[in-house]
Amino acid sequence: MSQSVQADSRTNEKQSEVCDCTYLEVNQNKCIIAVGWDKRINVHFDAPCDFHHFWKPQPHWQDDLNHGHREDILCVAQCPPFLLATSSYNGEIIIWNVISGHMYCKLNTPRPSDGAEDRKCR
Repeated sequence: MSQSVQADSRTNEKQSEVCDCTYLEVNQNKCIIAVGWDKRINVHFDAPCDFHHFWKPQPHWQDDLNHGHREDILCVAQCPPFLLATSSYNGEIIIWNVISGHMYCKLNTPRPSDGAEDRKCR
């Protein structure tokens, strides 16, 4: 990883906390994926010859803007060869296609119950 990463919120140029990041190689493209309090997936291309600059992330994926996480993203994991999983504070997990930037699927955790089902003996 030869590039410095700086997170920004893109709307007001303030820095946001990064909760997790991963290094990803897809079709000989190398990038750093950073996630955090801005609720977005930030993709930074790795430029091996230019490590003295701070690079802004690439434009956000449209599916991320329209249907992405509504809470802070706490973790990211790569699923080779081309899938990426992100999870947010509210327990939502989204699987992304990193080539197209489209959502592959969304997994929601069940809502907490009063525990009545858990107390039943079977």
